[in-house]
Amino acid sequence: MDNDQLLEDYLDPELSELRLCERHSLTLAQLREAINAPEFTKALNDLETIRQQRAAHLASQAARSALARLAEITNTPLDHASASLIETVRKAAAA
Repeated sequence: MDNDQLLEDYLDPELSELRLCERHSLTLAQLREAINAPEFTKALNDLETIRQQRAAHLASQAARSALARLAEITNTPLDHASASLIETVRKAAAA
């Protein structure tokens, strides 16, 4: 059995438990045994840890990008700005 594929399918909300069994040629009892196996539960825990760490890093990057864009917008002279740029600045200032 391919644990990585089972893990991916297990986390797919579109797949029912019966479809998981069918896809991996397992009975319900075998599926229960597989998802309770130490290597499977460790993989689930590892994946959750990685997702949490990655989410924190991605949020940090997004915040830096947003601040850089806001600084760029606020330093743009509006004397000859387009209506869409003025609207963007207005929305950014209101946020």
